[in-house]
Amino acid sequence: MPLEEVDFHALWAYCTSDEFEENLRMLDKKMSVTAGTFTKVPFDYSKWKNKYSLEADAPYTNDPTQWIFHGYPSQSDTPLQVAVARLLGYQWPAELDEEMELSNEARSLVERSKTLNSYAD
Repeated sequence: MPLEEVDFHALWAYCTSDEFEENLRMLDKKMSVTAGTFTKVPFDYSKWKNKYSLEADAPYTNDPTQWIFHGYPSQSDTPLQVAVARLLGYQWPAELDEEMELSNEARSLVERSKTLNSYAD
């Protein structure tokens, strides 16, 4: 268990990567991996500390059913539905609350979404 929060983020970045699964499968090819195998997977802290950034924790989604959705149709999981909702004048909470915590990418898409407001009926 990591002692510092920064250590946790580096470990989490590694454990959610494809590299972790590849290294795990090199040690144990069975479908049900034992807990002991997890402790044997090599972890390069300095590499993953550098790969992790705080931006990875910032909220972002392309799912329009989520309140942090940015509202930009072409970056949505369902662009047609988002485009129709925008034409009807709907705006997502992330577009209406400038103080909402969002990733830089989501904030950028919120700004791009504002240019579409003139097309609403």
